[in-house]
Amino acid sequence: MKPSTISAYTSIVNASLIPAFGGFLLSPLSVEAVNTCLAEHSKLKPKTLRNHLLVLNKILEDAREAGHLAVNGLRGSTGAPSPQGPECVFRAS
Repeated sequence: MKPSTISAYTSIVNASLIPAFGGFLLSPLSVEAVNTCLAEHSKLKPKTLRNHLLVLNKILEDAREAGHLAVNGLRGSTGAPSPQGPECVFRAS
């Protein structure tokens, strides 16, 4: 991974994910909770929101693979940030 990618992912975690989800347990983290977070960041560009989702999903998937989480609540979800509004950015499959 390039240093710039690591820097960008670190920034996403520190500036967005920890403030939004730092008080959550990983296990009940749901598509609805993620949609709420994305709605609060609706001024960000769709590509930026997709990057946030990518990092969050990777964190949850790594936690699941390591045995810290039974199920990644976002796994199998579909959708991507949409410029039409946050209510249609992420859907459970």
